[in-house]
Amino acid sequence: MRARAVIGVLVLFCLSVSSGSAREESTRIKLSDLVQSVNYGQIDWGNRMMYAMGEGAAPSPSEEPNRARAYLRAKEYAKMSAIANLLMLIEGTNITSEGTGKDYMADVTLRQTIEGYVKNVHILREERITSKEGMIARVWVGTPIFGDQTPGTAFLQNLAVVDRPKQPKLIEIPLDKPLPRPSVPIKQAELEEKARLLGIATSRPIDPITTTPPIRQEGPFTSLIVDARGFGVPQAMCPKIRKTNGDQIYGGVTSKTDPAVMEGLVSYARTLESARSLDRCGDNPMVVSAIGRGGGRSMCDVIVSDEAAARILRENSIAGFLNEYKVIFLVDPPGSGVSSALAMAP
Repeated sequence: MRARAVIGVLVLFCLSVSSGSAREESTRIKLSDLVQSVNYGQIDWGNRMMYAMGEGAAPSPSEEPNRARAYLRAKEYAKMSAIANLLMLIEGTNITSEGTGKDYMADVTLRQTIEGYVKNVHILREERITSKEGMIARVWVGTPIFGDQTPGTAFLQNLAVVDRPKQPKLIEIPLDKPLPRPSVPIKQAELEEKARLLGIATSRPIDPITTTPPIRQEGPFTSLIVDARGFGVPQAMCPKIRKTNGDQIYGGVTSKTDPAVMEGLVSYARTLESARSLDRCGDNPMVVSAIGRGGGRSMCDVIVSDEAAARILRENSIAGFLNEYKVIFLVDPPGSGVSSALAMAP
């Protein structure tokens, strides 16, 4: 199933004009299993990258007899188109539960900063497409989400100044009867039947959740893993962890020099095994289960029980993993049956 999800996105990257032929000029972009399509590009939350594609037509032979020079012009046009699409991708990305990139980029200074970063991205991959109509350059550009001169870091620097903890407008624990979290694999047919009974319209088969947290854990812990699978939690650049009454126990940055500004507040993973492979996990993570999702418009915050929240804060007072932003969310893949159904829920 994971392979189908990745292959589905790779198809988007590899399509060529059916009436002509394409020659690949550079290596393929390797994607994780957490890829979200937004507007004119893809966000790879697993690898923490953003990609956009653009195309440019070469001048005709009468306009530019030198075909090598004509292709270079087409490539430049394609890059300009890809940069414009990357900017639209950033605008459509969830930043916090309160808004998307477009909402926060209403700040003129922030918008100018991000536009400056985007204009300096490099071409990661290109194709030359030829047909009887002419020659087209197709290019892909990309940027890390976090790091020096990146959009995610620019947003977090801005939020360090303007964002203050506040009660969300809505806390929601979705689905009266959420899908079970089995400790053993479930046959696909059984999953589809459960989805049918729950009224979930799946855009692709629901992923079986085959790993459950250990029943007993002992600290001190090196990080926190919140298992939010089954709740369709959208990925975001600045998510939070909340209790059932909406109180925030984790999230946000206090200054522009916080390490999270460069590294992000959380990492996302599909499985406990892949979460353990991340640098921010360490060798003894604390694993808790979410009981829902919440926040404001995008519902990208995870909700934990009051008991779990108290334990997280108690263990953090000993080990300080929240203070070091060592937090990982386990989530459903973007576009999965659970994500699609909950996105349509009132």
